[in-house]
Order: sequence, then structure tokens, then C-alpha cells
Amino acid sequence: MFINPGEFQKQTVYLMTVEMENEFWKYMYENNEDLEKNFDLTYELKSKHLAFHFSEFRPISESEFIIEELSQIPFKKYELINPIADGTGPILFNKEYGILGIGNVMGPNLVCLPKAANEKIAISIREKLFE
Repeated sequence: MFINPGEFQKQTVYLMTVEMENEFWKYMYENNEDLEKNFDLTYELKSKHLAFHFSEFRPISESEFIIEELSQIPFKKYELINPIADGTGPILFNKEYGILGIGNVMGPNLVCLPKAANEKIAISIREKLFE
């Protein structure tokens, strides 16, 4: 995972696991170095909404894009259903891959990539968060 891809970036390793239930899928991201940095996200299959840190996100219409190196299924951009000034978002996500990126105006931006991915892809994804 790239944290603040670009000029002041750092990288850290997370292990993603998915629990698939009938109505929702839960994506858990585990940091073995610091358990306090673990986080999870829930995808509701029927509504196609995301739940992340006590907030609910909906997909933005016509926001689909594909990054062939990562997934054949399009990613979508998600926004807070009830926006707040310092809220997290947007989130880039697809149900096969999980989180691709998380924007945050008051904190670090995150880009989740496999180990073999390069910095140029991370920077282009960061730019996609805010276009």
C-alpha cells in the first residue's frame, strides 16, 4: 500500500482477506507491524453501497474505469452518502479487487496495490481519486 503516493510517500504491507456472505462481503486489511492500523470495509451486494469507518458510501454514476494490470472488472468511485467537510472519500473500489484508493482531505491518501506494482501506477490512481 502506498500512503500519500508521490512526493512524500511511504509504503507499508497489508494482507487483505474477504469474508463472503449472502448479503454482504467484508474486506479486512491487516497490518502485521501495527495492529492499530488494521481496517475493514463492507460491500452490500443488493444496494452496492460501502460501509467504512461508520460512514456509508454510494457509487458515483458513470465513474467506471479499468486498470487492466489489476482487474478486468471496472473500478467505481464512491462518495459519502451524507457528506461532511472533513469526511473520508472518495473511495475507488471493485468487489473483485477490493479497495484501490481512498482519498482524505484531512489525512493521508491511500493506494492499495500488489507488491509488484510500481510508483507510476500509484500516482495515476491518486490523480484518479480527485478528478
